[in-house]
Amino acid sequence: MPKRLSKILTLLLAVAACIAAAGCATRFSWSNPIANYTPDGKGLRDPFILKEGQYWYMTGTMSPYGIVDGRHPEGVPLYRSRDLKKWDFLGIMVARPDDSENKWYQERFWAPELFALNGRYYITVNCCLNDGSNHGMLLAAADNIEGPYTVITDDRPIAYGNDAHLFVDDDGKTYLFCSGIMGAEIDLETGELKTKLKTLFSPIKGSYAWNGERKGVGFEGPYVIKHGDTYFMFYSTWARGYEVGIARSNSPLEGWEPDPDPILGGINENSCMNYGGLYETGVYKYQDKYREAGHNCVFTGPDGEKWIAAHAYDYVDGEVKLVIDRIAIGDDGIFVLDIDPKTGAATEIKGPTWGRRSVKTGR
Repeated sequence: MPKRLSKILTLLLAVAACIAAAGCATRFSWSNPIANYTPDGKGLRDPFILKEGQYWYMTGTMSPYGIVDGRHPEGVPLYRSRDLKKWDFLGIMVARPDDSENKWYQERFWAPELFALNGRYYITVNCCLNDGSNHGMLLAAADNIEGPYTVITDDRPIAYGNDAHLFVDDDGKTYLFCSGIMGAEIDLETGELKTKLKTLFSPIKGSYAWNGERKGVGFEGPYVIKHGDTYFMFYSTWARGYEVGIARSNSPLEGWEPDPDPILGGINENSCMNYGGLYETGVYKYQDKYREAGHNCVFTGPDGEKWIAAHAYDYVDGEVKLVIDRIAIGDDGIFVLDIDPKTGAATEIKGPTWGRRSVKTGR
């Protein structure tokens, strides 16, 4: 046998032995913030990621974020990826109608989300008329995650409001949450609310806390998960830049209480001056890197664990970027994990992380 073939055979046998012994761990590496991850290089605000089969699917608010130089948003985009770092554009799942159609959903297409239930796929997104009035929440559905999607609420929105998020409980009841922070039970087949939207919690009145009451500042971007008997809601607010906090409850529509501290975000002095937020140092481990980060989702990561994704702006170029991190969920709360790429040791921090990270995904 030639020496070259012998060396190749030896290497292949070594790899096979390693796999058979379950001693070779595969790893996933990434570097926050992730830039130029969409084909046009413009990125998405309000990213929403859903794992389905071997792919991750992503939607979000695409550029332009409103009417810019006569250009309108195209609608709800869908992207697909195998590695969470480079995304292929699949198309527009809910398209902006022509003005001649006189639909209520002519503009915005902000903060779309994907939701899977019982073999059906749903999109929620915020829309309005061209003049910005009648801002409401749209619902569309499909039998395949890649479409085609049919708008269920073609004649009227689910309700007036924005940042719609869907959550299904253990008993099969489905709930809609939206900015405010508000919630109600919903019938997904008709897009009708089964209960009235009601406020679940609000900025803390008379408080100088990061999530306290400020003129021109509210809560938005709710995202709900359940751990054991506890419901956790992520939400974003912008008094100091853009930050994500946690509220918790024992019921989807009752008893929500916000935790005192944020878990992810960025702070900048300009936002604090504009909205009356108190600028603090040392809140985030990488506070000197991000001027804002927020409007998150939670998704199944490459290691099968829970991860968080959000959009972020750094102090370098002002371009919107993607940040993703492992999170830990327990009785004490939810934490972003800063994972040492060499040792794999994880430290609980207020995220997002910065720079290269790596996790073991299997053996």
